[in-house]
Amino acid sequence: MPLGITVYPILSSALHDPRHFEKPDALYPGHFLDAQGKSKKPQVFIPSSITQRYALKYINRLK
Repeated sequence: MPLGITVYPILSSALHDPRHFEKPDALYPGHFLDAQGKSKKPQVFIPSSITQRYALKYINRLK
């Protein structure tokens, strides 16, 4: 891929994946809220192009 090219990820495949979301075909706030009603970030949104340092921190938190 040439340097400077812009890439736009298509999240629809991730947003409709039943492995990651309880009700993939519905607008369901529970996908993005924890038990206390606070915002949570689903792991499916962690991009694969993040920096190595962040990726290592993230992987270590999962262990």
